[in-house]
Amino acid sequence: MAVAGRPTQQQAATAASAIEVDARKAIRLLIHEHLLRRGGSSTDSLVTFHDRIAEVVVAELDDQEISDHHLKLALALEAQEGADPEALFTLFSGASQMDKAREYAVVTAHQAVEAFAFVRAAEFFELALVDSPGNKQLQLDLAFALKNAGRCYDSAMVFLDAAKDEPPDKTLMLR
Repeated sequence: MAVAGRPTQQQAATAASAIEVDARKAIRLLIHEHLLRRGGSSTDSLVTFHDRIAEVVVAELDDQEISDHHLKLALALEAQEGADPEALFTLFSGASQMDKAREYAVVTAHQAVEAFAFVRAAEFFELALVDSPGNKQLQLDLAFALKNAGRCYDSAMVFLDAAKDEPPDKTLMLR
């Protein structure tokens, strides 16, 4: 829970952990000792009782251990039906699995577009473009999200960038 940094489904957390005893019993003990609590939008979610607890636990881990925990949790969460793509983006990013992170950044961005959250969509399209700057479709998605968010100048710059190296008929359309 400390590495996740956000409420996490109990089933994914136990699947990612190396607990060999009864997981429900261990979770009840951690809740009783005020190290974990139920949190988030689901009663099935767990989170560290206080941010300071998470900070202390994470400070004791080296970078490789943190990355390994991110990956285990990401894979466990990914196996859950209806897993939160933003959480998966964060976890796969933390595990340095950038292809998977990009995939979930795009899913999160499209969900934001559907919810008319264009600023949020633009943020996730930008994150998806970090490792694939030449991806024309992502550039266009970003440009439209920026336009719909009222950031017309930024949108225009992305459209112009996307128009580079395109045939004249397509360049005109993108300008």
